[in-house]
Amino acid sequence: MTAEAVLTVPVVHLREWWVAFAPGIVLLLAVITQLVLELTLPYVRTNRGAWVVPLISSLFVLWAGVEAVKQWGRYPTLPVVPERGSPVLAADNLTLLFVLLLLLILLMVTLMSHVFNVRIRLYEAEYYPLLFLSVFGMVTLAYSRDLVVTFIAIEMLSLPLYVLVGLNVDYLKSGEAALKYFLLGAFASGFLVMGIALLYGTFGTLNYQEMAAGTMTLNGPAFLMAGVALVLMGFAFKIALVPFHVWVPDVYQGSPSVVTGFMATGVKAALFYALISLFAQTMADYRSYWVLPVAAFGALTMVVGNLMAIPQTSLKRLLAYSSVVHAGYLTVGLVVPDRIAWGYIWFYLVAYALAVLGSFLIVSYLEPEGKGDVSLDDIRGLARTNPYAGYAMTIFMVSLAGLPISMGFFGKLFLFVEAVHAGWTWFVVLALVASVFSVYYYLKVIVAMFMDVKLVETEAYRKPSPSRLYDLVYLLTLVGTLIFGVVPGPVVELVREAFIRIPL
Repeated sequence: MTAEAVLTVPVVHLREWWVAFAPGIVLLLAVITQLVLELTLPYVRTNRGAWVVPLISSLFVLWAGVEAVKQWGRYPTLPVVPERGSPVLAADNLTLLFVLLLLLILLMVTLMSHVFNVRIRLYEAEYYPLLFLSVFGMVTLAYSRDLVVTFIAIEMLSLPLYVLVGLNVDYLKSGEAALKYFLLGAFASGFLVMGIALLYGTFGTLNYQEMAAGTMTLNGPAFLMAGVALVLMGFAFKIALVPFHVWVPDVYQGSPSVVTGFMATGVKAALFYALISLFAQTMADYRSYWVLPVAAFGALTMVVGNLMAIPQTSLKRLLAYSSVVHAGYLTVGLVVPDRIAWGYIWFYLVAYALAVLGSFLIVSYLEPEGKGDVSLDDIRGLARTNPYAGYAMTIFMVSLAGLPISMGFFGKLFLFVEAVHAGWTWFVVLALVASVFSVYYYLKVIVAMFMDVKLVETEAYRKPSPSRLYDLVYLLTLVGTLIFGVVPGPVVELVREAFIRIPL
């Protein structure tokens, strides 16, 4: 796109861009409603009234989803800086796909949170507003087409998470996890903002459209190399790429299980789409500066993540390192210079989100009063004492391992095939070898549930599902994992359709 084309983008009136950004506006309305309810109705902070806020919040999520669907194919780009004609927020079909994924994650986490919070007596008024503010930051990040907005959105999604991680004040490890996450997160933000400054020195602008159409300054190559390195380091921390993953096991283990599931899925989805927007789309002409570092991060992540996951006996820590490994798999799609590969990243993230949220749903149910961890010893014989949880956990482990008859299998298949066609055979071979090794620690969980017998059964393992809301989330995750693992065609067609209106 030429500079002249950038300056002639049609201006969109204020009312129209408010309509286009409706999903984010609805989330802000939800936050205001939640705060009003929490402040004016003490009943909602009691055991009997704890259902009110999550129910109303779920309706807002559905409303936001309807608004996102209404925008499908309607706004290929959306300028909101009329005097410059360049967008700082923009919506295309791929953006809307990621927004819908974030809303799906939010809906399931909201439903899970009600039962979990009642169980551990967590009635803090700020829980749901913080959750929705974090997703608002994720949605803003998906719409962002300017590095300033990108940085602000990342901080908006991160700051509520620092609080949510440490919200369970009765559990010592929760506070410890929050402190680690906050300090290391602030450090990573420093890398990110310094990298943004260097990219500004490279292009003389922070707007994605203007960066893609512009040229580098005299010192551009040096600034670009340093800026890309620092920005990648900032993103690597947020999505847990090795060697910036060291916070993951401790933070995942110390956080409330529902919050852990939210972090493992929502943050990863939002940040990977931000990487697609910034590097794969905006800096496509400068691939030589970023593609090999991304591949190196991904390769190192797959190897180290698997090695660290194999000896784990804690389910939370095992799933934490599993999250690290899956971040490495996703970089395979990021280095492919093909738009369809970006859509398959979304497909992979859907499969990953369903399996991870389902797994943490079971972990949150099995935790003693939601304040501890669940080890492999604790789930021995679970398939006999609680077949519902045992068989569900098996399906989720199969999907995370990428075995056939699961959505996770097709997620890897589509992504790896595109990478091979693009010439990244060595990267795919490494990913396949890593996938084979990962089967071992996922199989450990299945073996413990089916073939080992727990010597002393506890009440937690004998009782039925605590709520119909748990059953509903089970249904969403199980059906999605199995149905789209057998018939992925409808989702694949949706991915292909998303590119009809993506601007080149």
